[in-house]
Amino acid sequence: MPNRSQIRGESEITSKDLKQARDAHMLRSVTARRTDESMKASIAGSLDAWLANPNRLDLPGVDYPGKALYEALEKTAKKSVPGNPFLDSGAAKDAIQPILDKYRKELGIRAEVKVSTVNRGHPARVIQQRDGGSPVVRFNYQHFQDLYGLIDENTFNTYVEYAVSHEVAHIQQREELGWKEYRASSKRDHNGFELDADLRACKAMGTTPEAIVGMIDGAEKKLLALSNSPIKELEEKPPLPEPVRAVAEKPSLVELRALHSEVVPEKPRTLSGSGKQPEEHWLPPQLEEELIKEWNRSEDEKTGVALVKYFTPDGSASWYLSEYYPDDDVFYGYCDMGTGFPELGYVSRKELRDNVGKMGLPIERDYYFTP
Repeated sequence: MPNRSQIRGESEITSKDLKQARDAHMLRSVTARRTDESMKASIAGSLDAWLANPNRLDLPGVDYPGKALYEALEKTAKKSVPGNPFLDSGAAKDAIQPILDKYRKELGIRAEVKVSTVNRGHPARVIQQRDGGSPVVRFNYQHFQDLYGLIDENTFNTYVEYAVSHEVAHIQQREELGWKEYRASSKRDHNGFELDADLRACKAMGTTPEAIVGMIDGAEKKLLALSNSPIKELEEKPPLPEPVRAVAEKPSLVELRALHSEVVPEKPRTLSGSGKQPEEHWLPPQLEEELIKEWNRSEDEKTGVALVKYFTPDGSASWYLSEYYPDDDVFYGYCDMGTGFPELGYVSRKELRDNVGKMGLPIERDYYFTP
């Protein structure tokens, strides 16, 4: 699927803003980035809005996910449709060549461009020649063959054209920059490089990034509806809290400390074999309930107090958590991986429960931590 690193909606994000946001995103832990990039949320209207709530807003080209169409297609039953232009490798080349010639002309490409087909991998990818030889646009005809007939013909044709024009836009970048700078730019700022190709492709097609992203989102929904799969359309990030919610009254710090003292086990023990703390000790129901309540409070009502602390007995990582979102099974709080870059962000409950430290010891709750 073509890169979805576009800006849509009312967002006013400059290229400089995107670079600053990507730099900030890369300073987050690997776990935080992976969790964030796997969930979809509302698009931030400004850089400041995203920086204030990166876990609850998205910026295309930074943390907006782009794999849902692949996943949806994998879960959809394939069917043979008469007239499929991607029925085999030869038919696929015949279908792609005129589209390739069209965008080669639109984008002023000087080099001759060849077409090749494969039956696996990315939907489309350009192979540039270091010595200046003819670039080759390689298409996964199986991907398009499987997609044909599952979405409406106009959406399918637009998707194919976008796949072609995006790769031709990379050839235009190469011709303008030269091989050395082309490779350096791609490595230095890959997302920005892909965004530039997207914008060039949209201009050549006479469309907008918003229209293309909307089309791809619609295709995802259609495929997931056909798949009869229990998975969500695409896992949503927890929304920004509403101004007012009917939740329990905000507890005082004294009450939270009293609650914490109630859940210190009289006889701490570990499970045989795994060495883990028992589940009822690792996350007592009383603490879980209060963490969920904190999640549901509005920003004005939140206590902001870390209610539970987890740590690696054989390392320097620790997590001070104040909220829990059961639908996605993620905590929210202060995460310090011991690398010098602590952050506020999400962490998967399952990962905390299952992962081990350097010496194989499981992550534990600090029974004697005081909020």
